[in-house]
Amino acid sequence: MADSSAATLFVGQLTSLVSLTMLHAGTESTSPEGMGGPVSWGLGETSFLVMAIFGLFSFLFLFRVSFSAKAPKRRRRIARIWLLASILASQLT
Repeated sequence: MADSSAATLFVGQLTSLVSLTMLHAGTESTSPEGMGGPVSWGLGETSFLVMAIFGLFSFLFLFRVSFSAKAPKRRRRIARIWLLASILASQLT
């Protein structure tokens, strides 16, 4: 069986970018200053569900590559860094 970690890593990175873009586009600050105030979702329930599904797939793909025994060490490291960076970026949005 061939190693598919490169394709899985690419799909995980792509879905991560899509979910972070949708998260950024959908959040609105309710305070006039924009920083430090409460944040609400402004695009509707369907887009929130799609964003959550893309985020879940991204996490699962990157998690799979990061702990795969068949994936090269460099690819596992990239997947772990990308996973941590996307989690951090979602917390800062």
